Amino acid sequence: MLNIVSGLCFAGFVVLASLLLALERKSSGWPSRRVLVNAFLVYAVSVSSAAGLGQRDAWPFSSWPFAAAIAKDTTAKLRIIAVDAQQREHDVDYRAWQPLEYDELSPWLQLVFPRLEEDAKARVAQYLLDLAERSRLQARLGQGVGYFDRFLGPLTAPYFLLHPKLWSGGAGAPAVRFVGLRFYMEAWPLEVSGRDERKVTRTLVYAYPTP
Repeated sequence: MLNIVSGLCFAGFVVLASLLLALERKSSGWPSRRVLVNAFLVYAVSVSSAAGLGQRDAWPFSSWPFAAAIAKDTTAKLRIIAVDAQQREHDVDYRAWQPLEYDELSPWLQLVFPRLEEDAKARVAQYLLDLAERSRLQARLGQGVGYFDRFLGPLTAPYFLLHPKLWSGGAGAPAVRFVGLRFYMEAWPLEVSGRDERKVTRTLVYAYPTP
């Protein structure tokens, strides 16, 4: 149902924008254009406000919950680490989580994951581990990482936040099979210029399999 509502909201946005563009190309009709501009602005503001106040995404009108917070003296971020069969830790290429999008997966793991039952947490962690391992193998075989760019290649729209492509061309992809995951919360003072690893506080919040 929410997808239908989102689609209708987007369709209304496109229709109003198209009508406005059509009037823009005419030499007359300025009163009509003024009315349509006002209608377009009221529509966009109203739908955006409804998405924000209701905390329900209606793409492209978003509640953006992960970008709204009160600034504190320190900042914190969840870091997902893969553990190989030799118990070594590895950063995971952000594309490895596709079809999940990392910048939305991370806040979900911080806000929703801790409230799950232990067996549900284990199922989520196993699914993520399977994604990471599959992507590691693909990268080692030179088959790329993820698949969002399978149609447009380098012309594919980037993520909202840019992340380093750790396993591009197979370089950097670990050679040993992944057998576990660890979720760390990392915090550092805001006044630090850049992220100085020496001032990062690291706390393990979840490990899979459970020790």
